[in-house]
Amino acid sequence: MGFDDLKKIQHLIYTQNLHTSAEALNISVSALSKQVKKIENKLGTPLFDRVGRNIIVNEQGKKFSVYARSLVHEYEQMCSEFSGTTQHLIRIAAPALLISAFSDRVASELDITTQSLKFLTAFEGDAIKMLASGQVDMAIVTHEAQSDWQMLNMQCFTLDTLISHLYVANNHPLANKNQAVSLVDIAQYPFICPTRSPFCGIERGLGSDGWPDHLLPRKIGVFTDDLQSQLQLMKTSDYMSYLPDVVGEGAQLVRLNLDESVHRHETKEKISLVYQPSVASGWLNQFITKIT
Repeated sequence: MGFDDLKKIQHLIYTQNLHTSAEALNISVSALSKQVKKIENKLGTPLFDRVGRNIIVNEQGKKFSVYARSLVHEYEQMCSEFSGTTQHLIRIAAPALLISAFSDRVASELDITTQSLKFLTAFEGDAIKMLASGQVDMAIVTHEAQSDWQMLNMQCFTLDTLISHLYVANNHPLANKNQAVSLVDIAQYPFICPTRSPFCGIERGLGSDGWPDHLLPRKIGVFTDDLQSQLQLMKTSDYMSYLPDVVGEGAQLVRLNLDESVHRHETKEKISLVYQPSVASGWLNQFITKIT
């Protein structure tokens, strides 16, 4: 059983799909299946339960994953140490919105002589799974994903708190309103709203952007899960959007001054950086300390 075999099993534990892993690993499904069977026979225990055509990692597989992740990490560290390689790739998984929000902050602390950075877009549940399987070094997620990382004994640092506000384009009728905007004012104009949470990817329809529809009814004119399309449509129309501050400010939109009846319902999201201290190298720990 070699380190490449361990990496393949780790990938399969993450995807729990032979076809997906085989394609990613550039091998045939039958070859991967035979490799899994060979390792299971070597260990004397199945790592996956077969349910019809599907496979599900079992408790033995989860235990195996912990050891495999540590062994692969130590092996790669050894190769790096003795090969003279000093260039480290830092892999970070996060929802697209959070990559947009924090990529500058992370990149600003990069030592380009010895480090490079790779962001992978994933909803926060998948980002935690990628971290657990060793596919990434860190994940940036909301505090709502706390139960996912706590079960895996991961370490968390709070990066920031995102506050959502109501934004419009510079030429919107409400952009130059002298007094605080009320719910009556808001009711005159349609919203653009995502159908699913930009953080966890769960489809919720109304309220996916965090707006309290049960308390403050609104009119939604367009649903879209593409943030760039949402921002572009706002700039050419009278649509408004409820967005995290880093998105609204970054897109140079106008934040509306809301009266107290609306303002008190604005939502906050605590954003956390998560990693596994048990497999983090010294250089990675130093980098995490710099950005937190």
